[in-house]
Amino acid sequence: MRKKIHMQHFIYYLVWTIIIGGVMYLGHRIGQSTQNYDSIIRVDNFVYVHHALYLQLFPVIIGMLLRAPILVKEIKEGRKWSLDYMKLLVIGIPAFYVTFSHFLWGISSAFFPFTLPFTLLLSASFDTSIITITGVIFGYILLDSIKE
Repeated sequence: MRKKIHMQHFIYYLVWTIIIGGVMYLGHRIGQSTQNYDSIIRVDNFVYVHHALYLQLFPVIIGMLLRAPILVKEIKEGRKWSLDYMKLLVIGIPAFYVTFSHFLWGISSAFFPFTLPFTLLLSASFDTSIITITGVIFGYILLDSIKE
């Protein structure tokens, strides 16, 4: 009986590993195509390249996928759900802000006479490793803040 349970866990996590690996492969292919494709979204005076949007969204999706296996287990257990708003406010909002700072700077400068605090500084550096790390954290926290 115990070996059967271990095998079920192994298969469960193997399937999730294949899903996450597949999404990462597809995301990498999409990233390459957006980098080579001269596609631009225009919003009034603001020009935004698809690749920059990809760099911000893809890590969030990966972070959500990393938390998804645990969330699926919790859903199967039939737990009552609530939102851990403190975790979302303290960790999630700053991670969101850093991840999407480039986008927020462009939107705020296009539609408002002011820019949001620190977005110009964060946008000017536009370090993809920081965006990747905070994006994964934000995606994970987004699903992790849903609790019993």
